Amino acid sequence: MDFNRINQELKTDKLLLKPITTNDRIFISGMFNDTEIKRYYIVPKEAQQDYKRLVDYWLNDIRNGAGTCWIIIEKSKGIFSHNKQVGFIAFEFRDTLKNARISYAILPEFRRKGFAVTSVKLVIERLKQERVERIEADIDRDNVNSEKVVEKLGFTANKRSALVDPEMMRD
Repeated sequence: MDFNRINQELKTDKLLLKPITTNDRIFISGMFNDTEIKRYYIVPKEAQQDYKRLVDYWLNDIRNGAGTCWIIIEKSKGIFSHNKQVGFIAFEFRDTLKNARISYAILPEFRRKGFAVTSVKLVIERLKQERVERIEADIDRDNVNSEKVVEKLGFTANKRSALVDPEMMRD
């Protein structure tokens, strides 16, 4: 597996997935002003008090070849419009380089427009190209909308044997 081929820009006609940088701290922190993102996105313990630390968490994963995060950007459509950041999508390897877990968040004004489905699909395609065999979606048990997104992509919910990571549990 070539991790550097995973941690690259991914794109379609409508969107761009740009690897996260330290310049994205304010955007990531601002996303958590949305009550649904704050409620449903499962944040690692070390970033729960300061969402800007999520960027450090992902950058550390990138340095270690353990995962990555992309900023989801809607490409501009006209001369006077500009690209818009709509959310983020991340993954981390679980136990082995053959097993990955994805997670994502989309700002409210961009939900139900296909950004999550398209982004997840792009990441899955890239991971499969690098021979990842199993992909799980990290979704809060109460997040029905996110569950619908991954079901559209062929995932099946298995709430009885759900992964519980004590480091990421909500209070």
